[in-house]
Amino acid sequence: MGRWRQLSILIVEDDPVFALEMTYAVEDAGHRVVRHESRFADAIEAAHRLKPDVAFVDLNLYEGLIGPTLARRFAREGRPLVIFVTGHPEHLPPDLAGAYGVLRKPVSPADLKATLAFLAAKLDGGAGAKPNQLRLAAE
Repeated sequence: MGRWRQLSILIVEDDPVFALEMTYAVEDAGHRVVRHESRFADAIEAAHRLKPDVAFVDLNLYEGLIGPTLARRFAREGRPLVIFVTGHPEHLPPDLAGAYGVLRKPVSPADLKATLAFLAAKLDGGAGAKPNQLRLAAE
């Protein structure tokens, strides 16, 4: 995996096929998926118990458009770093609801790998080239 540490990832996604594809891509990039959740309360509980570094969060979960509420909660708690993965980034508020960034679906394994390398460097206090497909909240 190179010089960066292995990240622990929580996937919050209500499409089980897409969640599985993301899991394979994350693991292929040398990182670890600690859990996949599709409901708000389950994602909160998993984040508290497992303390992942990053959460990839869809906007729409089983409860509806709840991803932004989840991101704001994680931002208030200081962990995990949230990256939205959505086909509808235009539905996000300008501040990305406290999330660090957003990836537009569909996300290729190469794009996910580049994003993970960037996040690993950031979380280690380093710097890396931001992948073009990743839009940051500060942009």
